[in-house]
This record gives sequence, C-alpha cells and structure tokens, in this order.
Amino acid sequence: RELIEELCVGASDATFIARICAPAANEPGFEVDADVFRVVLSGQPSTSAEIEEMCWWEDHPSLALNVAPLSKKIMMRISDVDT
Repeated sequence: RELIEELCVGASDATFIARICAPAANEPGFEVDADVFRVVLSGQPSTSAEIEEMCWWEDHPSLALNVAPLSKKIMMRISDVDT
C-alpha cells in the first residue's frame, strides 16, 4: 500500500533484509526504525504524496549523498547484502 501511495508502483516477491534504527534526521533526541525489504517493482517509480525527492545509486552508495541517517544505514546494509 505504501509503495503505491508514495512511489506510484506495485511490488511483489518481498524478501526481508533487516530491521534498522538510526537517529531521526529532523527531530533531535528521537530515533526512527525501519523494516527493510527487497522487492520487485511493477512500474516506474515517481515521487508522490510525502516524498519530496528520489535518487538512485549503482554498485555502492555514495556516503556524500545528503540523506537522512536511516537512509544511509539502509543503503549500506543493502550494499552488504548484494556483495
């Protein structure tokens, strides 16, 4: 439901990767956590609803990307799974 609502795509073949926690990007003193899944997308993702910006990376995520701490941890974890 969230993928349809936020990125305008469907998904199948969900595989659990990890539960990841990190400091909240814009709320000092708070932590956010996410269950991370690998999915097969149906359709071309596009930003919608609460999503302001979307980017792609190949091979290994650049730590220079200006993204929230949770997003960086997720990208690093997914890169570890791919290798």
